[in-house]
Amino acid sequence: MKYPLVPLVNDLTFSFLVFWLGLPVALLLFLLIVWFRFLLSQDSEENESDLAKRRRGLASEPVLPEPILV
Repeated sequence: MKYPLVPLVNDLTFSFLVFWLGLPVALLLFLLIVWFRFLLSQDSEENESDLAKRRRGLASEPVLPEPILV
């Protein structure tokens, strides 16, 4: 007696199994990419606001000439 009696993977079930086993993996990969892009965009927005604050702070201070060393 052969084991298993009915093979799980044959010509009819191969594409079905690839689709239903690959779909969750593809969905998780897609969500992971979207999540990382969201996190990276938040980080760049925070950096831009910090940079803008620094520029405003530096622009309001007077610029002093460099001292001449003899």
